Amino acid sequence: MSAASRPFGKHVTKTHALESLVIAAIEQVFPAALRQRCLIHRLRNVMAKTPAGMQAEIRDSYWVVFDTSDLKTEPGPQLVELIDHRLSEFIDRYRATYPAA
Repeated sequence: MSAASRPFGKHVTKTHALESLVIAAIEQVFPAALRQRCLIHRLRNVMAKTPAGMQAEIRDSYWVVFDTSDLKTEPGPQLVELIDHRLSEFIDRYRATYPAA
C-alpha cells in the first residue's frame, strides 16, 4: 500500500493507524472510560518544545508534580485531585514562556 493510499493519510504510520483504531474501538465499547497518557511520553513531548538550557529545570519540576512520597493520601479521587492541582501550577508556571510545550 502506498503512503498516499493509506486510510489515515500519508503521514501516519501503520502503528499509529492501528493505535487509533484500537482507541476508537475502546471508546465505543467503554464510552465513559478515562485514558491516561504515559508520563514519560508526555515529558518527551514537552522536552521537544523546550530550549536545551531549560530542559533540566522543567524535567525536574515535572517529576515533582507526580512524586507522591510526601503525601499521605491513598490512591483514589483525592490523590488525582491533588496531582491535577500540582499539574495546573506547573503549567501556569511555564505556559507564558513556553506556550508550545
